[in-house]
Amino acid sequence: MKYFFPAVVFILLFAACSPDFQPVKSGYTLSFSSDTISFDTVFSQTGTSTHVLKVYNKNESDIEISRIKLGKQTGKNFLINVDGVSGQTFENVRIRANDSLFIFIKAYLPSNEADSVMFVADSLVFSNENNEQFVHLVAWSEDVILIDGEVLGTQTLTADKPYVVFNSMMVDTGQVLTLNAGTRMYFHHKSRLYVAGTLICNGTQDQPVQFMGDRLDYFLPDVKYNKLPGQWEGIWFFPESRNNVLKNTIVANAVIGIQAGALPGTSQPDVLIDNALITNHSYAALFAINAKLKVYNSEISNAGTYLAALVVGGNYDGVHNTFANYYYFGASNESPILLSDNVIYNNVLYTAPLTRAHFYNCIFDGMQNNSVTLSKSSDGAALQYLFSHCMMQYEKKIAGYDTVSNPNLVGIIWNEDAKFKKKEMYNFNYELDTLSPALNKASLDYLHILPTDRLGNSRLTDGFPDLGAYERIEKK
Repeated sequence: MKYFFPAVVFILLFAACSPDFQPVKSGYTLSFSSDTISFDTVFSQTGTSTHVLKVYNKNESDIEISRIKLGKQTGKNFLINVDGVSGQTFENVRIRANDSLFIFIKAYLPSNEADSVMFVADSLVFSNENNEQFVHLVAWSEDVILIDGEVLGTQTLTADKPYVVFNSMMVDTGQVLTLNAGTRMYFHHKSRLYVAGTLICNGTQDQPVQFMGDRLDYFLPDVKYNKLPGQWEGIWFFPESRNNVLKNTIVANAVIGIQAGALPGTSQPDVLIDNALITNHSYAALFAINAKLKVYNSEISNAGTYLAALVVGGNYDGVHNTFANYYYFGASNESPILLSDNVIYNNVLYTAPLTRAHFYNCIFDGMQNNSVTLSKSSDGAALQYLFSHCMMQYEKKIAGYDTVSNPNLVGIIWNEDAKFKKKEMYNFNYELDTLSPALNKASLDYLHILPTDRLGNSRLTDGFPDLGAYERIEKK
């Protein structure tokens, strides 16, 4: 197995060849950028990202480090690179006075054949003639099941160990992949889950099924990569896919969280999304092309362009959902919701009738001025849409549709701040605050199918249901 380390040209190499380089070999002290290099939970059989240790020579003299080595010479859990060379032992490493040296470190942990997290420790030892200094290396290893470009038949995946997907995976036509409560699916960069058959996610409130990128480390000192969108490609339901259910499911930090349908196909895949969290995607949370989606009790949040792009027709129902877009990785001028009977792809116009797009008791909120864009082809039939008892934002009329007397817009709360608990970068909570105008504004017509909210709270605690996916529960 090959490992990649950055190619770095060190100034010290040039200095080492200089004839006036007269290093001392003892009596000096090194300084380090950190006394411990810590790798958060590492998946076995997969390499981590590279961590950097900076070694400082703050002495007034040039120095020569007699030896840099891993403390456990029999183990290969940590891979290091010094002076452009990978290895476990490095001798006679020179650093100019008041200069520094970069060391690159990765962790690669073999399978531990266990279901629990295992602690692994080693150290980097810096030796001179009469002294040793140490930098600790620590990691927590979790054993995984690898899926590498595989096409899966009918089977059930369990929560015993997480799954890490390289080079994508696919549920074959006519086959059913069932994911039990608590199953965790981690996808490597550029990987995707393709569904030609059926995907059933049986998550629970306490043990949701999870889909996300496979980087668990930090890209900022206190922010992990699971907060960074675009880590993997997402889930794609092919036109022939049928009877899909995503219940108590989290789909996070992809390019497109859930994509359903394909061009030019006439078949409509169908997906039920229930009590789900579809969040933090670099392009779109939901992207449907002539598909059938039912979205209930779900949070659809934070996407680079669209929260939901429903194009080239299709059939869509949404009840008690929170659509909130406070995406901070690049502002989009697009409305977070697009309903369209057409799309242009490779300079070709594709059209299909939008037969139904009905939303009830939903919140549409974000940084954009308009919640929804309606796009109808010049010769297409009227778009069949309805927004009933929703909170929406409009700066102007919707593509010529009157927002006052329009029979397709019923009981709308216009241009109010939803007043979520938190909408700060890397720290979002789209539950309702005490003064939210969405409190007690939902229709009672859907209590028979959604008596509780996404978190399992009763919608009738205070006698009236709130808009969106979350019922406000006052603490006593």
